Amino acid sequence: MRVVFFGTPDCAAQYLRPLATAHDLAAVVTQPDRPCGRGRRLAVPPVKTEALALGLPVLQPESPSESGFIGRIAELAPEALAVVAYGRLLGRRLLQIPSVAALNVHYSLLPKLRGAAPVQHALLQGLTSTGVTVQHIAARLDAGDIVLQQPEPIRPEDDCCSL
Repeated sequence: MRVVFFGTPDCAAQYLRPLATAHDLAAVVTQPDRPCGRGRRLAVPPVKTEALALGLPVLQPESPSESGFIGRIAELAPEALAVVAYGRLLGRRLLQIPSVAALNVHYSLLPKLRGAAPVQHALLQGLTSTGVTVQHIAARLDAGDIVLQQPEPIRPEDDCCSL
């Protein structure tokens, strides 16, 4: 299947190698490089680093709603969009491009803990379990139809990284 992948942090980068092995990754979309830390050095998103290591084309639009960017994705003719912690909402025009589906991986058992930082919120709320949801992307944040869910226990020693 021809896929365009959207993601930014390390947890998203972990999806690239398996996807590239199983599918035709037409492009990888991530946030632009940004100044970071006290020295304000330019930081490269982990997804970009992994994509370049795999020889995949990388796109870094300031906004995924830019018409030039949407046109570029349309030219790639993806069957699917796969989104993992991209950090930006995808608009209707972009979501209408794939011929099969636009899917998002969300780190909670939706409808619980919608929005940003679901792992942190699960820990702050003292939950004993959470999980991962794969869902169709809808116009409203984390409101699409659920494709599958996998529960995950939260152990007393868990933190944001281990969970």
